[in-house]
Amino acid sequence: MISSALAFEQSCFRDEAAAYVFVESLVWPSGPVCPRCGEADLIQSIRPNPAKRVRYGLKNCVPCNRQFTVRQGMIFENSKLPLTTWLKAIFLALADADRVNTAELREALGVTSVTARLVAKRLELATADHGLDTLAPLTAERCC
Repeated sequence: MISSALAFEQSCFRDEAAAYVFVESLVWPSGPVCPRCGEADLIQSIRPNPAKRVRYGLKNCVPCNRQFTVRQGMIFENSKLPLTTWLKAIFLALADADRVNTAELREALGVTSVTARLVAKRLELATADHGLDTLAPLTAERCC
């Protein structure tokens, strides 16, 4: 699993902005869609502000005047972990056929044991019905 982590470091997910672009292309192949009202045509992209907390991938729906990102409605929602860390966890889960070992996940992601357990639990819940095949589009070969 650690060799998979090293292979991941060479992939295109080292940059948070690139990770958002990649996930958005998978979730919204025809462009962003508001999770609240379903609007697809009147969506504005909001630039990240480096002077404040940078929020990559932030969108604004004009009709309902709500902000959203691709993280909403996914396992990444309400998580403070960077999207690159989540993608790395998914990559490692796909690389290992067995259940994700939280100790190896903690070491590979550089997070605490509690965070590694929470990430593993979310991955387990996300794949409970359909298995890891539901995460298959998130392979490193597809990003570059």
